[in-house]
Amino acid sequence: MNMLLSFSVANFGSIRDLQTLKMTADKSKDERGILLEAPKSAKARVGRVAAIYGANASGKSTVLDAFDALRKMVRYSHERDQPLPVRPFLLAEVISPNSSLAVYFVADGARYLYEVEFSRETIVRETLHAWTTHRKAKWFERVGQEVDFGETFHSAELGLLRGMIRPNSLFLSVAAQNSHKRLRPVYEWFRRVVFRDTRKVTIQGSPNIHTTEEFGDELLGGRDETLTLLQAADVGIIDLKFDELPRRDDAPGLMTRRFRVESKHSGGGESWLPFSAESQGTRAMFDIALVLKKPLSEGGVVVIDEIEGSLHPMLVLELVRLFQDPVRNPKGTRLIFTTHDTNLLSPLTGPPALRRDQVWFTEKSQDGATTLYPLSDFHPREGESLERGYLQGRYGAVPFLGRLLLSDNYMGADLRRRTMTVGL
Repeated sequence: MNMLLSFSVANFGSIRDLQTLKMTADKSKDERGILLEAPKSAKARVGRVAAIYGANASGKSTVLDAFDALRKMVRYSHERDQPLPVRPFLLAEVISPNSSLAVYFVADGARYLYEVEFSRETIVRETLHAWTTHRKAKWFERVGQEVDFGETFHSAELGLLRGMIRPNSLFLSVAAQNSHKRLRPVYEWFRRVVFRDTRKVTIQGSPNIHTTEEFGDELLGGRDETLTLLQAADVGIIDLKFDELPRRDDAPGLMTRRFRVESKHSGGGESWLPFSAESQGTRAMFDIALVLKKPLSEGGVVVIDEIEGSLHPMLVLELVRLFQDPVRNPKGTRLIFTTHDTNLLSPLTGPPALRRDQVWFTEKSQDGATTLYPLSDFHPREGESLERGYLQGRYGAVPFLGRLLLSDNYMGADLRRRTMTVGL
């Protein structure tokens, strides 16, 4: 079983101090079939979903961007000689100008802790520790261009790889691409992390779809699953057609493939519509369908920024419940997302979609630094309306709207008095 246990980030964007998102569950008796047992040596239960709430510009997306930056570095730094995605905190002096990222995860039954510190031009430090037994062991530690291997991990083959790393490429990336068997499962774990921003749907004003490395081959094979999800969303589509287009010389990435996508609607006879004619919500559903196919069949981590983008609240609720359901998600694929959709905290129909230990918040301090913290820190009472508590500011992470609602700069005095009277 592959699973994410935690992700940590420091000095990246609005995140100044070390912040950690944990997938481990608390001691709640609320099982609901949504927990997975981590390896016994980890002594932890792990949830399938984590949702991050917070005011606009509070740093929600920054947490996900940092995770995606690490994924891209692992997957592509060996082949792309370009500046690293360092984004130091700029509003105050920091201890180090470097960004730091770390992920603690399980791959093929073993636990790993992978850490990277980097500047714009250089990998400053890169380490990998593993628990293949009950004991922690160093597999390698790279400082600058020097790589030190642990006692159980040294080999002549790895020694040769030392000379193949550039200052801005990860040793893990280079080793995996040169078919190192022991490091390949770690690299494959990152390959199963999929990131999507629903605000940037795949099709933008054109009937052509520009696929990425992750979905170049799966698009045609995933037609039936994609159609099933769109039909379940009741958007009126009854059939889909994909036609591959010639490759473009200027298209980024050797694996990029382009398709013309057309749809047939109920009541539309035999007419096929270019997908550019579909609504933003339908495009968003199509994009999410592409995201879900491979991770749900193989396991992995799905990361979605603003999951509710252009989607009806009931669809978002059902999407989250899909990941929580061990029958529909038998591989234990993780879902991490940002949202403003408070319906997930206290839905009108059925139980809450999220456990309390699956809800996280971001909030900025007066100096502009983001803090990431879980709802469980507040120990909400059993039966307490989490939606009401959040909107009332009981847990923080909400915008202060006093000046926006009450300032004469935004509304006339008469309208302001009426607004105050109705309690907005």
